[in-house]
Amino acid sequence: MISVEQKKIARAAAAILESEMPASFIADVEALLSEEEIPQTYMNRSDAIALASLLVNLSMLALMIHSELKAKVDQPPAHVIERKIEIKLLEEGVTIDTKTKRIIEVVINETVKESQ
Repeated sequence: MISVEQKKIARAAAAILESEMPASFIADVEALLSEEEIPQTYMNRSDAIALASLLVNLSMLALMIHSELKAKVDQPPAHVIERKIEIKLLEEGVTIDTKTKRIIEVVINETVKESQ
């Protein structure tokens, strides 16, 4: 289940990335956010839905990592969150290309802003 906070982060990140992504990106993000659970099959598609799914999944992952780190440090550094996300993606076989790196960067920035 996607929390309200995760949805807020995903929507903010999608708005920032809109001009860099396919035309259906915002609509795809909204469609995924309306789902009870995100189907894993979305991650295997190489189209706008896959990018939207990546953004939503990264929003959830970034918030989870930020919360875990916040239990240890008052304000977790963005580069630590980024590295943990990259490790998790690499473990799952996800290629970290330029678009993925940009989505990670924006999601982390929005996660940190939301958590302040």
